Amino acid sequence: MTIGLLQCDHVPRDLVDAAGGDYDDLFRRRFPKLDLRIYDASSGELPADVDECDGYLTSGSRHSVYDDIEWIHALAATVRTIRVSRIPFVGICFGHQMIAHALGGIVRRSPRGWGVGIHEMHVSHPQVWMQPPLESPRIYLSCQDQIEQLPAGTQTLATGTVVEISMIMLYDMLGIAGHPEFTRDYAEALYELRRVRIGDSAAGAAFASLDDGDDADLVAEWITNFLIR
Repeated sequence: MTIGLLQCDHVPRDLVDAAGGDYDDLFRRRFPKLDLRIYDASSGELPADVDECDGYLTSGSRHSVYDDIEWIHALAATVRTIRVSRIPFVGICFGHQMIAHALGGIVRRSPRGWGVGIHEMHVSHPQVWMQPPLESPRIYLSCQDQIEQLPAGTQTLATGTVVEISMIMLYDMLGIAGHPEFTRDYAEALYELRRVRIGDSAAGAAFASLDDGDDADLVAEWITNFLIR
C-alpha cells in the first residue's frame, strides 16, 4: 500500500538537527511499515487524483485550518474528495482539525491556551485496530486550536483534559489531536523555541512531563492498523 503524506509544514530551520530532518523524516521513522509518498501540501502540492494513493496521512502545521490561505482551502477540498471516495485518511493535529473544518464542523482557538507536553487521552470507544490495546495512551501535544463542534456522524473515540476531543472517527477518517511522530528531542527543542509564545509556566510543565514517557510507538501502530486494515 502507498500512503500519501500531505505535509502541511516544515521543521523550523533551527530545529532540523533535533528532528533529524524534516517532518517527512519524522514520519518515516515512526511509521516504518508504511510506504510514504510525500506531497508538500503547504506549497500547494496535492494529489492530482486521490486514487494515486491507497490512503492518506496529514501532518501538523503552524497554521490554523481556518486561515484564509490558498493551499489550506485546496487541502480542505482534497479532504472532502477523499471523504467521498471512502479512502482511508488520518489527520494529525492540524489534520485532525481539518477533518472537522472541511466537513462542516467548527475549529477555534482554545480558551485553555497552548496544549504542550505529554498528556493522556482516555479511550472511550475502543476499536478493533487499537492493537495492542491501551486505555490511556500518552502522546505529545503542540496546539492552540481545538475542535469545538464535530461534523454530523463523527464519533469521539478518546478525550483529554487539555484537548477535550482527542481522537475522532468519521467513516474512513481518523483524527488524532496529538503528535505521535514527535520524539523527545524534537518536542523539547520545539517547546524551547516557542517558550515566549507558550509562556514560562506552560513550557515548564511541558518539559517536566517529558520525563514520564510516551506511547508514540503504540499510537503509530494504531494508525498503521487503521490505514492498512
